Amino acid sequence: MKDMESEDRKEKQDDDLLAIDDDYAKKEQAVRRRHIFQIALLILVVVGLVFSDTLMEYFTGRREKPSTNRVETVAKTKMVRVSAEERQALLGRVNGLLDEGKVNDALNLLVQHLGRDPEFAEAQYLAGAAYLRQGRIQSAYSHLKQATALRPDYYEAQEKLGEIYLIAGDYKAAREISTKLTKGEEYLQDGLRLESEIALAEGHLTLALQKAKAAMADSKKPPKVKTSAYLAALYLQKGDTGKADEIVKKLDIGSMDAEGLLSLAKFYLGAGKDAQALSFFKQALKRYPDSAEVNYNYAQYLFSKDQLREAIVYYRKALGAFPNVQIIAYRLSQCLLASGQRSEAKTHIDAMTQRYPNSILTLGLKFQYHILAGERRPAIDALNQMTKLIPAAPRPYIVLANLYWQEGMIPQAEKNAFKAMKLGEKTVLPHLMIGDILFIKRQFQQSMAYYDRVLEVQPDNIVALLQTGDLYLNMGQPKRAEERYRKAFATNPRIKSLQTKIAWAKAMGGDLEGALDLDRQYMREAPNDPQAINAYVNVLISAKRLDEAVDTVQKSIKKQPREWSLHYLLGDLYLLKNDFKSAAASYAIALALNPGDIPMALNVGARYEKNASDGETEKYYLEIRKKYPDEPLIANQLAWLYIERMETPQKAKELVEFLMADKERPEVKDTIGWYYYKLGNYVAAENYFREALQLAPDQYSTRARLALTLFSLKKNQEAEGEAKKVVALLAPSPLKIKLEQAMTKGKI
Repeated sequence: MKDMESEDRKEKQDDDLLAIDDDYAKKEQAVRRRHIFQIALLILVVVGLVFSDTLMEYFTGRREKPSTNRVETVAKTKMVRVSAEERQALLGRVNGLLDEGKVNDALNLLVQHLGRDPEFAEAQYLAGAAYLRQGRIQSAYSHLKQATALRPDYYEAQEKLGEIYLIAGDYKAAREISTKLTKGEEYLQDGLRLESEIALAEGHLTLALQKAKAAMADSKKPPKVKTSAYLAALYLQKGDTGKADEIVKKLDIGSMDAEGLLSLAKFYLGAGKDAQALSFFKQALKRYPDSAEVNYNYAQYLFSKDQLREAIVYYRKALGAFPNVQIIAYRLSQCLLASGQRSEAKTHIDAMTQRYPNSILTLGLKFQYHILAGERRPAIDALNQMTKLIPAAPRPYIVLANLYWQEGMIPQAEKNAFKAMKLGEKTVLPHLMIGDILFIKRQFQQSMAYYDRVLEVQPDNIVALLQTGDLYLNMGQPKRAEERYRKAFATNPRIKSLQTKIAWAKAMGGDLEGALDLDRQYMREAPNDPQAINAYVNVLISAKRLDEAVDTVQKSIKKQPREWSLHYLLGDLYLLKNDFKSAAASYAIALALNPGDIPMALNVGARYEKNASDGETEKYYLEIRKKYPDEPLIANQLAWLYIERMETPQKAKELVEFLMADKERPEVKDTIGWYYYKLGNYVAAENYFREALQLAPDQYSTRARLALTLFSLKKNQEAEGEAKKVVALLAPSPLKIKLEQAMTKGKI
């Protein structure tokens, strides 16, 4: 059977215990890996998929043609004179609709009017402001730029442009706008507030507070609600809740519009005063029941409180009012996914995919959907598309690394983890991932260095403590391993199962009775925990008490007949007793109780290869291939059986054709290369081996097969160079013998 990570799997299964302890460690690692992945996924979702919502719309929107292109085209071909009375009537109707929160209706009127009257600066401004309320930044930007081009002294439009530049992180352009605003007395307050917002964005809270206070002190105009709420939020950020409350209490609540009420609701949320926040949300809903903004923001509040079903109602209302706004469809779909309503969520996701296939919001939703559906490969595809749109954001790469890890695609996991680290990922996740990868490569000292860096930052990090404990065991230092396990347990005493790690370290140090005592203690505390039974059985095996181990597992199965891991463990124990027939029966039960576990199915296949006939092994692989026809790893193992062990490569033809669709697995390309080698097509074999080595350059067996292929092509000098790189590193095997023979023959 072909190993996914280094040499042939057969070369790794000579241990007397049939790697039962390794299986146990892998189960521990799988649980730990899931926790890491959940953390990474949570971070990704919480931060809004790398950027803020409006900024995402800005970056993705600028790849689309702005809606004003249609207006500009009409303006170039047909100019119509519009009376001042008609313009004023339009402004009255539009402002009324905007006050009522009917932004879509207002935009329809504006777009129709601008088709005839594109030089009406006030209409361009209102269109920009309306698009800004929808979060459609690029469309807003186009209209506001047009307004300021028509009227350079149009300060209201300049202010809105300043907001957009601030969102986009263009502080230089935002500062130019603030300078223009502060020169005009009427807009001094807005200019100072923008200067404050720029200072805050650049991390200067004290300066931001000074500018905001200056804006409030403007003697020409009373403070706007927006300015007051902003200053209160700054005080809140500084920890001065008294001054923040004082400002808010002076506001005239009755005269506030929807934006003002929502600002106060958000202020109180930031202050941790949910009751007051809810009061302002309710007032906004009562006065503006059809406002998409109000419904959306209230839905956001409900979502943050895990009131998902109620949140869905308000998201739907917001989407009904603003059917073309991506962020609302995104949040509604996210809420539907969180509440388990995947079918309806998929409807919205499909619609977004059709309309906005390259939007970060769309790809983020597709990623979340596939993760919840357990579809890792489509999730990987969605994330890879995201990295093309935002190549400098580190977070997607570490999530990709975790997904590739779970798929067993170690080179890709390593590549993405290093990429995340290079781009400045601030969490410890890349270090943990790279530590794990180096661990499985048996580069223990290098692996330890990465975990130690994690422990420097987080001395109680349980993952790093457990992994360094495992490293010390592998390096033959059980006492130091026990120290790490004990520290992990002291830090996390609720995780009682950590006692089994301490027990195993004791066993490896020769204290078998002490280990058994610890495991028995844990079994008394958690009699139905399969991990407790597994740990106890492993120590019994080390103590050469195999019959007692079998009896322990059989008794546990009577209590928990549907616990698949116990049947799997019993199968391994039967193997130790050289009873493969009974082992196969136990494995069959484990597979039936745990369907869909591809790694377990492949591990059972490894046991068939070592202990059963070719015919029995082929029959097993054909059965699981029938169950999982789309799983490339199973097809790969069956193909390898035909090509290498059974020496019937022609039987692998259909499997190889299926595997050619997989572009990322080096072990698959290695199998295809060996298939062509066996058929005598050395040119094709060379190409596939080289592709495999591009993905995983440290695969010794692949490089050895490449060297054999080059010898067959009479490229002896190049073959000799490749062979010398790996011949001493190969474990004793038929492959090594064949390579040594080829090297000797090539020198003659």
